[in-house]
Amino acid sequence: MRLIATISGTETEYIDNQVKNGTRYFYTLKAISQDGKKSAYSNEVSTIPFPVELQINTKENVTTTKPVFSVSGRADPKAI
Repeated sequence: MRLIATISGTETEYIDNQVKNGTRYFYTLKAISQDGKKSAYSNEVSTIPFPVELQINTKENVTTTKPVFSVSGRADPKAI
């Protein structure tokens, strides 16, 4: 396991731009309070990114993309 990012407690999203399509990645998080207390690591999640499907409708000048995956959750402030 290695640290890939540090974000503030108000952030609700992180985008990992270093991934390669078709490779499985595993993620966990750890919270650190303002006074330095650390939580245990979260449960591990994994995903395999694939290229985003792009649809272009030239007749109506509409472009849409479909997200490949989304991982979300909330930190429990009492967990620290």
